[in-house]
Amino acid sequence: MTALTNYAESQVIKWLMTNAAITRPSAWYVALHTADPTETGAVGELSGNGYARQSATFTEDTNGLVDN
Repeated sequence: MTALTNYAESQVIKWLMTNAAITRPSAWYVALHTADPTETGAVGELSGNGYARQSATFTEDTNGLVDN
């Protein structure tokens, strides 16, 4: 992946360049795609047969690395 989504890029710019209050997501999800989802995330997400996005939790280890 070489780019953030358009939404994430906008939030980073706001955080870096303004004094706007930025609220981080309260939940993170992992989805499977059959093709490059593009920056909007709207292309090729799987569907059917009981497929659903899965929630993910992340923690920081003692070395400052983030794991799920």
